[in-house]
Amino acid sequence: MIEIRKFKLSDIDSSYLTWLNNKRLMRFSRHSKKKFTKKIAIDSYKKIKKGKNLFLLAYLRNKKTENKIGTLIGYTDKLNQSCNLGILISKQGKGYGFTVWKMAISYIFNKGYKSIIAGTLTTNQAMVKIFKKSGMKLLIKKKVYYENFKKIRRVEIYKLVRN
Repeated sequence: MIEIRKFKLSDIDSSYLTWLNNKRLMRFSRHSKKKFTKKIAIDSYKKIKKGKNLFLLAYLRNKKTENKIGTLIGYTDKLNQSCNLGILISKQGKGYGFTVWKMAISYIFNKGYKSIIAGTLTTNQAMVKIFKKSGMKLLIKKKVYYENFKKIRRVEIYKLVRN
């Protein structure tokens, strides 16, 4: 059974660092070129938590164990009651992404937020499919995203508003 819970400092272990440093898993992330050490991961965790943002762990629960399968980070905007959500699933191709995404949407709306915004590279068709399947609507399709004055990526931004 898949479950989500708040990510804890103790969840930063060798398997988590392996995900963050896996070029294939991180290929669509803006952090794909970053080398994550335990210290960098701990500093990132503290920064996310200090900003009162959401940091969730997705896992498979067996009778006695948790098998971590991914993380979700939601940057919250209390004033506008919105959350900018991102996901990383370590075990791809098993259908976990959509299930975890839907669980996170419920979690966020149950916290009182009114909208969820998420973006991905246009080439990340698996994520685009998850956005559409979960009822998100295309908000912006940027032809070019600039970073340090270099043409980098084509992105799509989606939005889901609570009914």
